[in-house]
Amino acid sequence: MCAHYGGAPPALGRDALALALWPDADETSAEANFRKTRTRLREALAGAATLTHTPQGYVLSGVQADLDEFLAALQAGQDAQAAAAYTGPFLNDVDLPAAAELRDTLHARWRAAVLRLTYRDPQGGLPHLRRLLAHDPLDLDATRALLDTFARLGDHEAHAHTLRRVQTLFHAALGEVPPNWPPWRGRQRAAVAVAVSGTLGPSAVMGQT
Repeated sequence: MCAHYGGAPPALGRDALALALWPDADETSAEANFRKTRTRLREALAGAATLTHTPQGYVLSGVQADLDEFLAALQAGQDAQAAAAYTGPFLNDVDLPAAAELRDTLHARWRAAVLRLTYRDPQGGLPHLRRLLAHDPLDLDATRALLDTFARLGDHEAHAHTLRRVQTLFHAALGEVPPNWPPWRGRQRAAVAVAVSGTLGPSAVMGQT
């Protein structure tokens, strides 16, 4: 999956896979682990993809995943669809450097889409902004965007409640609130605009944050 979505060579040899998955295992153990994992993977994939062995190595083909919808929406510049299609961290239970790198990249692209969407459509972006802050409550740009959203929607009660909660949260986590806090509305919108600038043209998965 990492090779399929991360821009790595589409076919991976047995030795490369064994080294990535079991770097400390001897050859016999790695081979046994590989055979077991290959069988389990084929069973787990069911109809979502096919694991095929070619002369160049193992290849995933016919992949059907929610991630494809997310990437297609990004490519088309459809931030609302991309924000909704993102279902969560990629391979979150896989502890491999390649998975972690791709997971971070995909999340960063979703985050940028949410900030762009919220800047343009406060009401439409609000649910996704809440998801973003549930993932990282200390995301300062997302916090400013949330405050700005409530201000633009005229929800003064939610704005005041969020401001108090954020001040308490940052003080508990960091021992202080961010500098120049609370931000004035104009500064909030400027910060969000800066945060999303330069991210309006989605490209390859690994080519943009």
